[in-house]
Amino acid sequence: MRKRKGMCVIWPVYFDLNESRGLRRVPRELAIPGPRLDEICRALDILGLKYEVVSGAAHPSRHWEKTGYLLVEKKGPKEQLIREVASLLKKIRARAQRKV
Repeated sequence: MRKRKGMCVIWPVYFDLNESRGLRRVPRELAIPGPRLDEICRALDILGLKYEVVSGAAHPSRHWEKTGYLLVEKKGPKEQLIREVASLLKKIRARAQRKV
């Protein structure tokens, strides 16, 4: 993992409704099923944060799933950032489902 100063690591599993609370970092009301990197990138764009996508990486406890992760510019507490991204992911997913 290429962790850098001033950046934090965000894994898609943090927002996955189907994961246990041990891996999921947000409450069930903010989680979505099967979050994708592109959706998280869209949420980070809306927040105006710089990020770097690292695709093909696996979360240490899910070494068989190569979901990738994001290195995100840290501008406050990581938990606050995760919650803001989660609420935007809910809105992005709801908009996408309305279009279908």
